[in-house]
Amino acid sequence: MFGKIVGDFSEWIRRRNIYYTLYYDLIDKIRAERSVVADLDRQLHCANRKYDALVNSLHAVTLEGYTISKIQREKGGETLLFFTKRDSTISGISFDIAVRLYAYQDTVLEERFRAELTCDPGKERMTIIDNYVIGERGQGYGSKGMEEIIHIAREQRLKIISGSLHPVDIGCNADNENRDRVLRFYKKHGFTVKLAEDGNSGHIRLYL
Repeated sequence: MFGKIVGDFSEWIRRRNIYYTLYYDLIDKIRAERSVVADLDRQLHCANRKYDALVNSLHAVTLEGYTISKIQREKGGETLLFFTKRDSTISGISFDIAVRLYAYQDTVLEERFRAELTCDPGKERMTIIDNYVIGERGQGYGSKGMEEIIHIAREQRLKIISGSLHPVDIGCNADNENRDRVLRFYKKHGFTVKLAEDGNSGHIRLYL
């Protein structure tokens, strides 16, 4: 019981520090531009309202059982927030780990990537059940999400990451453009890809 209380308190401290970091980023940005801001107090009040909206959005995610696992600053002022959930059930299917990636910039928080994973420590294997980008592709969020999956596998001391490719992943009619994009993505991250004879399905595998 005491261990759970300590763990909950530690998580609260971590979330608070992350929220404060995002809040003071807003404040610093406004203060840096104070020479052209006619009403600094009004701008600071606006920043407080945006911060409250951000906290409410993040709180909604944590209410689903997710915890912030990492915060990462990107070039161009974007901040990436990684959330993980252990022993989760989504649409009746059980997963050992669920991952979410949110991008935050200019007071806008948007979900960009999701993944569901199962782990078998006995076989030193992680299986990617599903992973997908939310919104516009080609922005690098899929790669950031995959890097986090690989990081989690290494953290769990697993040796293999595997998964299956289905027609919905690579195009029901083996569309070459979509299929090639998917194959390039996995090969870029070190996976070997083996397609079925019809080209509509296959398997991926990465040895760590």
